[in-house]
Amino acid sequence: MWIVPGLSGMRVPARFYAFVSLSLVYFAARGLDFLMGKVSGARARTALAVFLTVGLAVELTPRPLSWAALPREEKFPPVYSWIARQPGIRSLVELPIYSSTQETLYLYFSTLHWKPIANGYSGYEPLSHRRLTERMRFLPDEDGLDLLRELWISHIVVHARRPGRAAALRRWESRFATGEDRQVERVYQSGGDSVYRLLDAPASSSTPKRAGL
Repeated sequence: MWIVPGLSGMRVPARFYAFVSLSLVYFAARGLDFLMGKVSGARARTALAVFLTVGLAVELTPRPLSWAALPREEKFPPVYSWIARQPGIRSLVELPIYSSTQETLYLYFSTLHWKPIANGYSGYEPLSHRRLTERMRFLPDEDGLDLLRELWISHIVVHARRPGRAAALRRWESRFATGEDRQVERVYQSGGDSVYRLLDAPASSSTPKRAGL
């Protein structure tokens, strides 16, 4: 892909079908000629041609797709309407964060508030997103919080609807959202969704302090 022009855009294997199909057509035609040459008699060749045509028609028969209905805007979780009304939210990251198509739901919900988000999924993965998925999955540790400040993230949206995640979130809050050296402040909670404002790094941290966004 780095040598042949044009192949850098072939990130998905299925896209190579545009090239492979040319070879398939050639070999299919050669195979059909070979079969026809082995069959004697006009009726037998006609029957073989009809059989292959029917098989091709069955192969190409349209089949229903398994569509998944997306929720309408009025069915979005309340947290996204709240985010849309907060001018102080400059940028955010939603947790858990993934390196897969699970990120696309975050993208869909972001159409309600249109705030810049660090989540996303496509055929190209930015270095910043890779750093986030490598450094944190559900909740950031101290180094993860420093990374968020480095990326100018102002708020963290945490989805903790499962009991195990809710318990982990409470432990995380006791460490990072309480005391004089707290690093986050909870500014919203509804059901299993919580929003935290990222604060300055503690004075005792080796990371230079930066004003909260």
